[in-house]
Amino acid sequence: MRARVATTRWPEKETVADESQGVQSATIQALADYWASDYDWRKCEAKLNAPTAVHDRDRRPRHSFHSRQVAFMNNALPLIITHGWPGSVIEMLKRRRPAH
Repeated sequence: MRARVATTRWPEKETVADESQGVQSATIQALADYWASDYDWRKCEAKLNAPTAVHDRDRRPRHSFHSRQVAFMNNALPLIITHGWPGSVIEMLKRRRPAH
């Protein structure tokens, strides 16, 4: 991933000085530089590869994380949190508790 980000061919600089035509090139290049040099891809990958369950629904895999309730919430109801496009399961990792 780092090599792909590092070898990106950037388009010419935008013709306007504001974001009326999209995100400024300098902003995207700074983000790409962060991804290529500072972001810990392996740490993110480890989180994504933590134990999950995969369910087949309509021939499409569905991943789920099981988070146990806190001890003092013995009567808690199950909660299902989903994401949609352009979201990602990465958004759900903040809400996940380690399984016991």
